[in-house]
Amino acid sequence: MTKTILNPLPAPTWNRLGVNQANISLPEIPAKGWGESSTRVDAPIDSIQLECPGFSALESGGGADLDRFLRENANFHLHLAVKEGTEGMILIQHTLEEDHPHAIAHLSLRARPHSKITVIEVIRGGVSGSIHGSLAEIQAGEKAEVTLIQLQMLSAASVLSGGKCLLPGTGSAFEARTIYYGDGDTVLDFSDTAVHTGRKTRSEIHAAGVLDGNCQKTLRGTIDFRRGAVQGVGHESEDVLLLSPDVRNRTAPLILCGEEQVEGQHAASIGRLDEAMLYYMASRGIGEGEARRLLALAKFAPVLDALPPDLRCEAESYLERRLPS
Repeated sequence: MTKTILNPLPAPTWNRLGVNQANISLPEIPAKGWGESSTRVDAPIDSIQLECPGFSALESGGGADLDRFLRENANFHLHLAVKEGTEGMILIQHTLEEDHPHAIAHLSLRARPHSKITVIEVIRGGVSGSIHGSLAEIQAGEKAEVTLIQLQMLSAASVLSGGKCLLPGTGSAFEARTIYYGDGDTVLDFSDTAVHTGRKTRSEIHAAGVLDGNCQKTLRGTIDFRRGAVQGVGHESEDVLLLSPDVRNRTAPLILCGEEQVEGQHAASIGRLDEAMLYYMASRGIGEGEARRLLALAKFAPVLDALPPDLRCEAESYLERRLPS
């Protein structure tokens, strides 16, 4: 049996650390297949064109095995080209329900020069055995700006997310901001990689999360400065709040350097609730349970604030239901 490799660390470290790849298996194909997805797309039709897939030459951060699985099993396809100079938003909404329990999406977007587009992918619902997967491939032309927001609001047992960005153009930039909440026996595995090959490129990879119960989480953040990435700058950080002594948290920041004139930094803050802050809030009449919720929600605020108002309210309500009282 061929071993499946998911979310691989670009430069492996000791196996005993358990961070070289994800400890999550690909799902088995249901006996009746994946069926049709329940997906709605809202897009500015006058500014986009349908395209055939196949322009990608980049392996995602999830690895070749995950890419192949998603391409071969997708039950929803959307391949678009945004016209030059266009500004707008594309909203993709998957609903996992009894009649449509699975949504495996293959998305590709070509943003032509000087366009500015936001793609929001929302996943809601979920029944026993539901599977969601999404492969998003994006090409941004000269002076184009693409924002991809993926909002997953499921009670998932396992979550795997892998992203990779190539920065070949002079002055090109990439920013990834991830927020997560894990509780119970949930397994979370994240991997983001920025590959700098152009001059004066910049990457920002930041994550914030809250872990509770027996949750296990692994996060890999890689900044890869390759030859030619002169004056490249890359920063990565993570801020983790632990609400339970039984969680297992692993963070693997990595900076690879093949060029001399670059700047790379990484930082991680991992800790439990600040007793002094809890005492201060208690002195203001805020009980411990409510204080825990407020401090946890504060971790997510910078990313939630970037959402459209209706989705931000929905995400905040989802988190409040999930967080312990």
